[in-house]
Amino acid sequence: MENGLTGILKIFFESLLIGFAIILPIAALIKTSNLKTLQVKDLFILQGIQALRIAGIFYAMLHIADVYSVYFSAPALSNGSAVGISFPVSYQLFLFYPPAMYLVLTQLFWIKKLYFKKSALITLSLILLILPSRNFIAVITALQGDDPSLAFAVFKAGLFVRIALSVVVAFFTTFALTVLSGKLKNLGDK
Repeated sequence: MENGLTGILKIFFESLLIGFAIILPIAALIKTSNLKTLQVKDLFILQGIQALRIAGIFYAMLHIADVYSVYFSAPALSNGSAVGISFPVSYQLFLFYPPAMYLVLTQLFWIKKLYFKKSALITLSLILLILPSRNFIAVITALQGDDPSLAFAVFKAGLFVRIALSVVVAFFTTFALTVLSGKLKNLGDK
């Protein structure tokens, strides 16, 4: 576990990303005939998407220090050169793949066609939930090993608690951003 503020921020932003990947499809599937409720739902989705884009950028930026420490601060070899140090592929995937995927997938939400269409929003959110997941990487690397039965050992009871907390964090963050933006108050005045 990482220490300090960087570690806490990484956990917070990863929780936001996981929570948004769950909340946005659910919010998109909510049907209502009430115009005010529909406007609040659309505002909530747009604020969530805006926060998702920013969270993806910050989460990737927090991992730049990891890239630096692994590749450029590696201990020197016996001949005095750090060139030629190799890390296992599973370690590199586990360390660098999730931030890169979160960055790429969250920046796809800048494309209006991907978040205005309900089916595209749901698909992209589910891809955001599955692909960058450390559990997904653990399953893939375990399937490449000798014992494929270990692939599903990564799913523990703590995973579901973490997902539930991620949803709560994302919901309250989006709600706070919606209230702080003042747009919710403007909807009440109409």
